[in-house]
Order: sequence, then structure tokens, then C-alpha cells
Amino acid sequence: MPRKRISEEIKLFFVGVWDLLRSWDYMSTALMDASGWLSIYFVQNNLYLFAKYSVEMPQLFDMC
Repeated sequence: MPRKRISEEIKLFFVGVWDLLRSWDYMSTALMDASGWLSIYFVQNNLYLFAKYSVEMPQLFDMC
């Protein structure tokens, strides 16, 4: 008897998740959030590469 109730709750959970994923408002908000995090991630990586390059710059040239 309790097994049937749990399976119904799981079914209702997945129906709710599916309805949420079909929602344009949710998907647009999720895409905006993901693009914001990706832009921050790319800027941080480029800043790291620039700092690494500028620190190693004197070693690239031999002044003697």
C-alpha cells in the first residue's frame, strides 16, 4: 500500500519538473544566469592568462 503512494509522488515530481522545463520564463532565466556565469568565467581565465604572460614577459627577452 505505501509503495503505491511513493510511486505516485515520484510520478507527480517528474510531471512538475517537466512542466517547469517547458516553461519559457524558467528557461530564459536559466539561460541568462548561465550566460552570466560563463562570461565571468571567461574573463577570469583571460585575466589569469594575461597575468601569467606579463609575469613571464621579462624572461622572453635577453638584454645581454
